[in-house]
Amino acid sequence: RSNPNPASASSTRVAPATATQITGEVVTVRAGVHLWSNATPTAIDFGEIGPTGARLVLVGPREGARAFVINPATESVAWVDLDAISAPGR
Repeated sequence: RSNPNPASASSTRVAPATATQITGEVVTVRAGVHLWSNATPTAIDFGEIGPTGARLVLVGPREGARAFVINPATESVAWVDLDAISAPGR
């Protein structure tokens, strides 16, 4: 059931990406990788993702030092530091 008052929804909840946004590039995470609310230095830290080698899918733009990703295991979207991810096998 949808929320009749979207303003009352949690401020940290992010709508899932649509299929048209998904670039399909799969990346893996390194140890100690954090997920962020946006690409700015003042972003909210959503905490660490693990384990090392977990896979994320790029779903949108790369801005500055971060990329917009979806975690297929949880269907959550967030921003991740570009230097904390790599293409599988690299």
